[in-house]
Formats: sequence, C-alpha cells, structure tokens
Amino acid sequence: MTQPHALAQLAALRALDPHNTCAATVAALEQVVEDLSPELDTAAWREASSLLASHLLECPEGDRRANVERAEALYRRILEGVDRDRDPDAWLVATTGLANALFVHPAATPAALDEAAALYRAVIDAQRSLDPAQLPPLLGNFANLLSLRKTGDIDAALEEAIACQTEAVHLVDTAASPLQCGVRARAHYTLARLYLQRRSGMRADNVDKAIRALRIALAERPENEDPVGRVRTLRALALAYLEWSGAASLAAARALADAAQAEADAIEARNASAALRNQGWAAIARQASALDVDLDALYRMPDADRMPWLLQQLAAHDGVLRQLPPDAPPALRAHWLGGAARLLGRLPSLGRWDRIDTTHRLFADALAAADASQQPRLALAVARRWGEFAHEIGDFERAFPAYRAAADLGTRVFEDFADPAHRASELETMRGDALFAAYAAARTGRTAEALRLAELSRNRSLADALLAARLAKALAAQGHAPEHAQLLSALRQVQAGEDALRRARACSPEHEMASAVARLAAAAGIDPTLLKARRTDAAKDTPDPTAAEQAHLRDKLHQAYAELRGLLRAFGGRQAEGATALDADGICAQAQSIAHSLVYLMTTIHGTAAVAALADGRMEILLLDGLDSASARPLAHQLMDTDATLLGEDAASAQLNDALNDIDHALRTPLLAPLEGWLAQLGGGPCCLVPLGSLGILPLQVATSDEAGFSLAPSAAALAVATADTGRGQPSGAIVLADPDRAELPPLPFARAEARWIAHLLRQRGLAVEVHVGAEATLERLLRHDTPARWLHLACHGHFAHADPLQSALLLAGDDSLQLADLLGARASIAGARLATLSACFSAQAERRTQPDETLGFPLALMLGGVGGVIGTTWAVNDAAAMLFNARLYALLLDDTPPARAVAQARAWLREADARKLAATTIRIRATLEADDGAADAELDNLHRYFRTADPASRPFAAARYWGAFTLTGA
Repeated sequence: MTQPHALAQLAALRALDPHNTCAATVAALEQVVEDLSPELDTAAWREASSLLASHLLECPEGDRRANVERAEALYRRILEGVDRDRDPDAWLVATTGLANALFVHPAATPAALDEAAALYRAVIDAQRSLDPAQLPPLLGNFANLLSLRKTGDIDAALEEAIACQTEAVHLVDTAASPLQCGVRARAHYTLARLYLQRRSGMRADNVDKAIRALRIALAERPENEDPVGRVRTLRALALAYLEWSGAASLAAARALADAAQAEADAIEARNASAALRNQGWAAIARQASALDVDLDALYRMPDADRMPWLLQQLAAHDGVLRQLPPDAPPALRAHWLGGAARLLGRLPSLGRWDRIDTTHRLFADALAAADASQQPRLALAVARRWGEFAHEIGDFERAFPAYRAAADLGTRVFEDFADPAHRASELETMRGDALFAAYAAARTGRTAEALRLAELSRNRSLADALLAARLAKALAAQGHAPEHAQLLSALRQVQAGEDALRRARACSPEHEMASAVARLAAAAGIDPTLLKARRTDAAKDTPDPTAAEQAHLRDKLHQAYAELRGLLRAFGGRQAEGATALDADGICAQAQSIAHSLVYLMTTIHGTAAVAALADGRMEILLLDGLDSASARPLAHQLMDTDATLLGEDAASAQLNDALNDIDHALRTPLLAPLEGWLAQLGGGPCCLVPLGSLGILPLQVATSDEAGFSLAPSAAALAVATADTGRGQPSGAIVLADPDRAELPPLPFARAEARWIAHLLRQRGLAVEVHVGAEATLERLLRHDTPARWLHLACHGHFAHADPLQSALLLAGDDSLQLADLLGARASIAGARLATLSACFSAQAERRTQPDETLGFPLALMLGGVGGVIGTTWAVNDAAAMLFNARLYALLLDDTPPARAVAQARAWLREADARKLAATTIRIRATLEADDGAADAELDNLHRYFRTADPASRPFAAARYWGAFTLTGA
C-alpha cells in the first residue's frame, strides 16, 4: 500500500467507532500503520497509531493481553516523539490512551494502576484549561479506574469516582454543542454502575439514582445505532430493577427486570455486532463469576428448576475456564475457579455429594492463583467462600484454615480504611469470618487459635484505640513520659479527624436524608435499614457540596492512622504488628491479672462452643450441640422487635415478657446450665462471658442461675484497658447524679429517691459522696467533681440511637447530655471510677443490628476510658423497679459482694421480693428524702400504698421484664 493509499484508508477508518470494532478493522489499521512512515508524515502516523491502539483496547477478538500490551507499546512510542508544550493535543491523546491501556490490562499491578491514575490526573488538569468540553470521557475513564481498585480504601476511591462521573454527566447534559454519538449514554451508564457498586449511603437511594441514569442511557442507545451499548444497559437495568423500591410491588419489579432481560436477549439473537460480545475475551469480561454473586436466588426457584439452573451455570464456568489460555492472568483464573467451586458447593444442598473432593480442589487452586500480596480482596473472597462451603458440610478440618485465612486477610484489608463510615461497611462484609474460624478451631481442638480468633472478632473498629490505650498505660507505668505523651497525641489526632469527618458529613444532603429516615424509623419503632427510602425529586441529584471537604479530611485521617500505627509498632514491638487482637497468651495473661475466667461463646448451624481462658492460665473447650444458630437467631430478632413506640407500652410489655420467657427456655438448659456446671468442675470463680454474634444480642442474664454471677465483656482487649490501674478495695468516694431537670422530659422522682438512699448507705460507711439532683445534675458536675470518686451513679433518662449509635446519650440537666461520641472521642472522660452504674433506659444497649460484635455502647466507651465495670440496663425499665434494684445492689456492694455476684443477687431479690418486703424497703428509702423532694415523697407514698394493698405474698416484679434488664459489663 502506497503512502497516499494509506492516507485514504486512514480517512475511511477514522469514522469507525472503536466500541464496535472487530478483528478486520484492527487488521486494516495495522496495515495502515505499517505503510505510513513516521518520517514522511509524522502527524498521520501518530493518528493511525493512536487509532489502532484505541481499537486494540476495544477489540473483542484475539488475545486480550497481547492486544492491550500492543496498544500500550504504541502509546509509549507516540509519547517518545511528542513535545507536550508544542503539541498538547497529541500529548493528551497519547497520555490518555496509555492510562487506558495500563488500567485495562488483565494483569494490571497496583503500580501500573497508580501510574494510570497519575496520568489521568495530569490529563484532566491539562484539559480543564484547554477544552473542558473534552473532559467527560476522561473523567469517565478515571472514574472506572478508581472503581476497580482492589487495595486501599475502596469506598473512598468509589466516592471520588462518583464525584468525577457526576461532573462528567453535568458537562454532557449541559453541553452547548452536539456531542459525539454515545458520549451522553456512556456517561450516564458509568454513573449508574458506580451507584450500584456503592456501599456507602442508603442502598435504596443508590439503586434509584442508578435506574434514573440507566434509563437516560437507554434512551440514548437505540438498537440501530448502538446495539452493544443497549444490550449492556438493558442487562444492568434487569439487575437493578430487582432492588428498586420505586416499583409498585416486588412482582412489578420482577416484571420490569424480565422485560429488560428479554429485550437484551432478543437484540443479541438478531444482531451480529451485539453477539460478538458473547465470544472470546469479551464474553469473560462482561460476565461475573459466581464467586461474589448472591446465590440465594437458587433457593427461591421451584424445586424442579434448581438443579438444571445450577448445572447450566457450572457449564458456563467450565466454558470460560476452557477458553482461558495458559498465560491468562492468575487473578482472572482465580475468579472463575472460585466461582466454579462455589457453584459445586451448592450441590450437597440439592442432594448430590459426589463432587466434594473436586470442590475442595478447585477452591485450593483458586486460592493458590489469587496472589494475596497483589490481590488481597480476591484471596479473601476465595478463602471466605471455601470456609462457607466446608463449614456448611461440617468439614471443620478444612473450614478452619479457610476461615482463618479470611479472618487474617480481613484484618489486613481493614487497615486500609480510615473513614468511620467506610470501616463500618467493611466490617459488615467481614462479619462472621473470625467467629466461624474460631468455631472450627474449637471443633478441631485448636484451643489457642480458637481463643485468638474469637477475640479477633470483637471490637475491630476500635482495635487501634484499645491497643493505644493499653500501651499508653504501660508507658506511663514505666516512666516513659515523652513516648506516653506522643502516643496519646497521635490517638487524639485520629479521634479529632474522625470527629471532623463526621461533622462534614453531617452537612451533606445524603446525611440529611439518612437522618430523616432514622427519625421516621424511630417514630415507627422499626429497624431503619428496613425503610427503602429514596429521593423522588431528580433535581436533588446535585453534586454533594461537602464531597471535596470530606475527601480532604479523609486523607488527613488516613495520615493520622498511619502515624498512630507507626508509633504502636515503634513502642509496642511484636504486639503491635498491625491492629490485631490479643493472642492466646495475652488473653490468658489478662484472665490471670483480673482473677476472672474469660469464656467466649459462639453458635453456628452445627451447635455452640465455649472457649475459656481460665483464671489459673489454663485453656479449655466445651462443645454444646443442644443450641445452634437456627434457634438463637430468631430469639434475637424477636427481642429486637419488642418496641413500645411501635406496639404501645402494654403490648410491648407483653411481647417482651414472651421474648424473655422464650430466651430463658431456649438458653438455660442447652447452654447456660451446662456451662455453669462445666466451669464449676474447672474450679469455679468469677467469670466474664464474651458472647459472639447473635448470642451477644441476647440477655443471657435472664437464663443464668442466681449463683452464677457472670458478667459480660466486650473483649479481652477492652478489659485490659478498663482494669489496667483499677484498685480492688473499697471506693474512696462516690458521685451521684439523679433526676436532672429537662423541660422536654418528665421528672424522675424514683431516681431522686434512689440517689438519696444510695448516698445514705455510703455515708453510713463513712464514704465521701457528692449528690447532684435537679438543675445541679449537669455535665460539668459529672466531669469536674471534687470527690475522688471510685463509684459513679447516674439515674437519668437515656436514649440509644440504633441508626447512629454515636448519638446515643445520657440526658442530664438543661440541655446537657453525655454522648457516646464524646466518650469515644475523649472529649469527656470519667477517669478513676471503679464501677459506674447507669440507671437509665438502654444504658447497657449496644448497636446490634449490623455490627453486634463491635459492642458499640456506653459500657465499652466507659471501659475504654478506664472504668473497671459498668452496670446498666438493656431495655427500658420500670422506674420503681430500678430504684428497688439499686437499693439492694448497693447494700450488697457495701458488704463486699463482688460486683457480678451483687448484680445477680439484686436481680434475684427484686424478682422474689414480696409486697410486704417491698413496702418495708419503700419506707426506709422514703425516710432518706430531703425537704425539697416533694414529688419523690408523693410517689413513694403512692408506691407504699400499692404494696400495702396488694396480696402480701405477691411478687410484683417477678416478671423478667422488671429484673432481667440489669447487667454488669466488665470485671
């Protein structure tokens, strides 16, 4: 071909869209590039080379890896001869192409992706000043790159991707001149894909935004102009419709999805260019393996359809694996091997057990192919799916290493996250890995690993803070003042960074919507995650004005975490190798130091295991097959559904009684009675229970004997902080705050009487007591008291915010409140208290719907501040019952009864006390009231009259809803 002929051919090929290219077009361009001389016509050669490279990146035929590497080489050769200042257009085209080639490479390394990101940023910055109209495709490609990150804070990368793509959509929607065919469709399609991928925000709103964007993209992609794009958009819509809360019903959503799927199938059946995407590497690229797909749909099918569907999916995976060349990227092979193994793992549930060994072999091959150093998330996904399969069939020897790998990889991945919201999202995906690994370890007799992994599952979001607090106390005790101050400063920087990010997020439109949904859920008394809320006004889909500030604060927070972890490694040595939990030796040492056994409880579909670090240093395991998760989980849901705001107080009380009775019946005989007997045989003594998963939601105290005296513990790490410098003798004083004056809430006369009686008991023993009631029960009085308080007693209103636990608060006088966020952020500290009693509703409650193992509540927050033990309530309690419970509790504590046993005995006393005994106690409490306690005096008079007129032998507080809420967390 002559030079003129080559130029003519180039002119003809110039009009072809790379997105619809084929091998013939690529071959024609190869010939043009070969025939053009860079010396005779540099501009033409560059154009032809760039055009060839762009078609190579999109070609669905041939060797994908070779095509991409050929394109990369072409772009690098072009850039070698381009002067950016003299020919900015050529530099932009080649640099953009090189970035594209780097990030679409099937075996792209993190270093290559970082190079691509740097190139995109440079091109985008340059294009802003040259021609902003050309930004949309650049922003779209950069957004795609960010969304494909496999390391680091993937949620932060996705937020940046959405911000970039939102800008791209705005530019194409407001463009003054006509756009190149398909630009607007691709921009909206990419934005939709990002919203569907997003883990942050409200899922229903993300899906709604995605569907709006996909519908716009579909309108821009008629079959006669862009059949491939239309098919791709229809298939995305088919998936999104299944989650859409905007459909009239679930059946309507399914109908929309089926219609979109049917249209896509029809287009592919009649259109050759669309069908090309079902061949070669494109068929693999456009499909998802079953590794990360929700397979629950299998069990929603009619029985007769399940096996054929599963075998069809297996055949598809086998076809992909056969197509993969020997030099295919290991990550791609790992995906499809893991997906095939996961599908095979469903066969036993359908009655076929003949492929077990093959399933294990495929999982092993997939894990070997997944390079954890380059693709930790992929390795984690394979290990988790292998663990799920082995656990389901009861093969604990194989479940243990798989789940252990998942748990340890999860810890490594989790350290990439700094943003609290993103950490919460990641924790939800990690939930259960360590628990199931610990259970498999227990079933196979690996006691030390069972202890380590059980501890690993707890308080992961605060692992760095817990380790820093332990290490800071050790440094202070050793006299290392500079290091101590440096570590505390770094911890405060992290806490300040989290607070700043939360404040910025609180100003975002998305947070405004989430807050409205939370208020609606609270008013209805339901789980906010059940509300499928979405914005119906599309005009509200404007860029978040706080996005840039949040990104800046997120980067600062990440740096603060890096500095803190660096100090933890420098000062803590081996124990600070990342934000990991204590190992078995550390757990046993903690049990010995506080003279309490630590017992981790975990339940699965196969039964329950108790793993103990005894106070004498021994480690033991007890297997209890009488209770499994199929029994425990419904009890947890039943308890969470008892809410007076939804049912009315009387109905809620009745339902709560039923739930507590069911919990007692389900847990006492198969779990707690044999556990008590086992511990007694091992030597008895005080014991802290650490219940994992759904067991952590249940009030175990209602099913324990009165002699057991168990307390609860968030984790061994939390106990280590809480008890590091706590004395064991009598308290030297007490601070009592009660019945705070609040205009919007009713007074608490029984709380005031409770405070007077406790102060009376303490003064009888010669102890210093500060009592602040009414308008004096302020936050300042609590935090800046004069008495060296070893005991702290708060009797007030309490509020637990399930939608945002950090906003939970103990409500004090005026507008004062002690918020959970203030305690965890070190803005409020109650230092030195040996024991804190929070006589307020929900004061022992913790976030339990999405992250029960984080135990995020007031007990953990106070323990993190150094309080040894926290007595609180797990639901709303009767005020008179709380007063009488605490009256008995403090009498027992002042007789040197250990706190856990005192709580158990006070519960039993309240349950068994007859009306005659309660009347006498009421008289004694009333005698301690002061002159300005008129309301309390009147209420106690009424209460006394009630007891006097009741059957003397009756037990007014025998129902578990009165006495069962009180619990001790700590030691």
